[in-house]
Amino acid sequence: MKKTQIGKDGLEFTQQKNGIVTAGICYDTRSQLQLTKPIVDAELSVIRKRVLVAENDGEEMNGKKLKELFAHSPLAAGAEDRDWQRWADNFKRGDKKPGDRWTAKDARNAFLSDKTGLTAGTIEVYLSKDKKHKS
Repeated sequence: MKKTQIGKDGLEFTQQKNGIVTAGICYDTRSQLQLTKPIVDAELSVIRKRVLVAENDGEEMNGKKLKELFAHSPLAAGAEDRDWQRWADNFKRGDKKPGDRWTAKDARNAFLSDKTGLTAGTIEVYLSKDKKHKS
């Protein structure tokens, strides 16, 4: 099994033998999420912009291309092919209404929820509570 941590003391992602990547949760999950959040947010913001630029330029963007373009991203170790494809699909404007397109925050919550098994709502609560404790 291959293990990679996103950020110093952030979530640790483990690639299982079947190829599925998970992030373990523990007593310190709130802190780990808080430490991982800015990295994931920044990376997904750049990925989102790249998808939108490609769409504006008439270029076809799919998960395989995104994965190649961002092979050295901190997210590369934690993302599976299906994550890259989901980002390519959900960041595109296409004929979607504004509320149906993903923001980087939507993608972050879906990604972290998928990897940790926590709901997106729980992740938001954990992140908001950490913000309140730090002020």
